[in-house]
Amino acid sequence: MTAGNYNFPYDSGADVVAVLTWNNPDGSPVDLTGYSAALTYKAKNGPAVTLTDTDGLTLGGSSGTISLDITGDTTATWQSSVSYDLFVTAPNGVITKLLYGNFVRAS
Repeated sequence: MTAGNYNFPYDSGADVVAVLTWNNPDGSPVDLTGYSAALTYKAKNGPAVTLTDTDGLTLGGSSGTISLDITGDTTATWQSSVSYDLFVTAPNGVITKLLYGNFVRAS
């Protein structure tokens, strides 16, 4: 599977909240029960930060959803676009890169 590319718009000081759905080729949602997830982002000249399914990401089990929540306190510190990679790990240990791209400042 090739990772998708998506740029999330954000406003400085506002929360970034999104719900993504990972679907099988037939359009049905991937059952994420037992999976873990990690989203690593890096602001220019800043350290890499990783959100996991225990702090900032929520997996929706059989609905195939991954909910993302980055606080406004965090986005207020971003000066420009911020690159990210989103990975999921299956219960059998297989790691899949689902998405990559940037958080792009809208205002």
